[in-house]
Amino acid sequence: MGLSRSLRMVLAAWLLLVPPAVAGAQSDGLARDTVAKIEQRAYLFLPEAEGPVPLLVVLPGTGGDGREMIAMLRPAAQQYRFALLGLSPRAGQNFAAIDRFFDDYESGEPSAHEAWPKPHFGADRERLLKVLDELSARHAIDPSHVGLLGFSHGGSFALSLGLSDPQRFHTIAALSPGVLVADPVAGEGQAVFLAHGRDDKTQPFHRTACVMTAALEREGRTVAFYPFDGGHTMTRVEIAGALAHFISKGAESVDPGLLGPKPGDCPAN
Repeated sequence: MGLSRSLRMVLAAWLLLVPPAVAGAQSDGLARDTVAKIEQRAYLFLPEAEGPVPLLVVLPGTGGDGREMIAMLRPAAQQYRFALLGLSPRAGQNFAAIDRFFDDYESGEPSAHEAWPKPHFGADRERLLKVLDELSARHAIDPSHVGLLGFSHGGSFALSLGLSDPQRFHTIAALSPGVLVADPVAGEGQAVFLAHGRDDKTQPFHRTACVMTAALEREGRTVAFYPFDGGHTMTRVEIAGALAHFISKGAESVDPGLLGPKPGDCPAN
């Protein structure tokens, strides 16, 4: 399903917030149009809709809170009828796969210096898959339309998790990711949206623009990369692009003229 330019503009200009509907419940017993804590550091928003809906899993950066990302994206989820599952990392830390990578990297573990360092997911992946299986069993979500969206090291975790399971996660959006910790499984057709600010002082722009993009394309992923002038932040345009990418199952994101590294972004070594 393609998105019209007008839909991308609506997503980019969601200043007109959708008023919250009255919370209700369907036969599956799950509350609608409200944010519910479903387990430790996991929050769910389901829109008012009949039958299963698409699901976007949102992953904040270091020490972030999944509820804040749900609050930011909730108006779009209400309008376009998709669910949001917000996961939070451990207090003040990252998701386990990212923290373990840095522990191994700093200790000189050879595997951490490979082109594709194998992730050690810990309990984070298991709790997410458990929630997804439960929601699918209750027919609350459409298992054929599940995506990941992460910011900073949440974006790193989105890549790590999504590349390892392309049959479950059909789209990945990584905004200002830091590292590519992944053991990619063959997944031709899996769509990846990357965005990064050229002035980012926290995570290197060059790594996303010139290393990650090429590496993912070599692995058979369909990659859309949006570079922008800015720092370590989430702009309306990149968020709108990530949502359009998810809704369209990777068919569209930002305006095509904005995609791809520009001259000077990847100088020859």
